[in-house]
Amino acid sequence: FRRARAEFTRRVHRTTPEPTPGGTREALLAPPPVGRWTTLDVVMLAWLSATETSSAAPKSRSQLYETIWDHELDHWQRTYRRRRAEDLRVDAARAAAAAVTAIQPPRAHVAEVLQRLPVFRNEAKWAGDVAEALTWLLPDDRQTGIAIRPDPIGDHLLITALDQDPDLLINLVRVVEGQTTSPDYPSSDEARVTVCTVLSRAAQWHEGAAGRAAAHLLQGVPSLWRPALAIALRVGGPFALALREQAERQAAAEVDAEPETDASLPWQLLSDSIPNRHSALAEVALIASQALLRRVPIDENELSAAKRADSLGNLGNRLSDVGRREEALAAAEEAVALYRQLAQASPAAHTPGLAVSLHSLGN
Repeated sequence: FRRARAEFTRRVHRTTPEPTPGGTREALLAPPPVGRWTTLDVVMLAWLSATETSSAAPKSRSQLYETIWDHELDHWQRTYRRRRAEDLRVDAARAAAAAVTAIQPPRAHVAEVLQRLPVFRNEAKWAGDVAEALTWLLPDDRQTGIAIRPDPIGDHLLITALDQDPDLLINLVRVVEGQTTSPDYPSSDEARVTVCTVLSRAAQWHEGAAGRAAAHLLQGVPSLWRPALAIALRVGGPFALALREQAERQAAAEVDAEPETDASLPWQLLSDSIPNRHSALAEVALIASQALLRRVPIDENELSAAKRADSLGNLGNRLSDVGRREEALAAAEEAVALYRQLAQASPAAHTPGLAVSLHSLGN
């Protein structure tokens, strides 16, 4: 903090602290002794200390990021006024900042993203003007697109925007009704993966808010389960719980004999995709295995009996993964009993299945 503040002071004011009579330089302020500051936070606190006349330092990460955003917004407004000869509305600037942070669109697609926002709806020209301004104001990372950086400030703006408008992300990524051609950029697979990635990243410091946002987003756009699953498999995060809640809703609907939709979770794919002992998705895998077992007919048919034995073995493994050991043992024993009967009738066909079920029972 002290070194950063000294360097910012030198660069901003072109001065250095004066030596004291003893020959040492005047002691610099210590960093604020509150919060869990990251290195980036400390550098930003040092910059504020060197550039602001106010002596009151931010007391929390949220206050710090809001203060930094105020400086950035002032720069945006001055630049916009100079280039457009008109004012940039504060609400429009903040909404645009949150939206591009969530989607991180390439330069050519920024206007498409902004047109999904209520503040720009039916204002295509204005959305285009602000989109062009963002390309002046924000660095264009060719690998990740236009966004507010550093990431923690962008995440803060996104989470606070979602507090005000929980449907923000739903409106951004939902496929426009009646669209017959390929979806525009905000509804593309690439944009949807980015939204899930950014929201999972934001959960590092905004766990509760990001979790609520992920659940609301998946409930509003159920077809988002594919990128949500891909991200949850890799990092866990808020979409693991959101997928569990969606799986529970779907399982309850199936019990009530409600019809499936195109956005329904595919139980077999979930079961195949989630490894055993996956710490974040074990409950989702269990719900999928229970659903698959319910779909197996209970009859004397050899094929049905083999499917039921296999499903029971998988169910036992998934129950064990979530700590329900007695239920896991019962399922594994039932699987072994079924396979024994099948192997007696058709040893060549079912002895391998019996061996697997015995191995699972032993575990």
